[in-house]
Amino acid sequence: MNIGSLLVALAIVIAVLPFVLEPLLRKPAKNTLSLSTANGNDPTEEHRAVLLALRDLDFDYQLGQVTEEDYKLLRAQLVAQAARFLQQQEQVSDERIEALIRARRQARAQHGECLECGHGLSEEDRFCPRCGTPVPQPCPECGHSLSPEDRFCSRCGYALEPETEKSLL
Repeated sequence: MNIGSLLVALAIVIAVLPFVLEPLLRKPAKNTLSLSTANGNDPTEEHRAVLLALRDLDFDYQLGQVTEEDYKLLRAQLVAQAARFLQQQEQVSDERIEALIRARRQARAQHGECLECGHGLSEEDRFCPRCGTPVPQPCPECGHSLSPEDRFCSRCGYALEPETEKSLL
């Protein structure tokens, strides 16, 4: 063997070596998040990790690396976990929407508008003259908006007198 062919072979090995070692030395990308690296405080990241694990499980099953029994069991667990995350997100969304609705109704009541139809109300109105909806009265203790059927203030716990007793006095 002559020295020229050894130098060419050495040059080829040196040129190919970085390409061969690169996947082994590279840090995992963020989009390949596994369940073990998911942040326990962020439900969005946990949900994302479950979906990625589900995708990886399906891929491994298609390649034949997971048996059918293991695949069914693991897939059912991951789908159930993903469903729990979706229910939690839906509950948070519902609570946020309900809070916005309450805030809007309180703002309308404070501006003297009916909560149902938006008709203007005077201070002495107890029912909307347009639609007949009861007008929430403020709590005498803290001023929180109350509905006519309330017996206690939800903010301060003040016991309200029943309507029949008020009219008799």
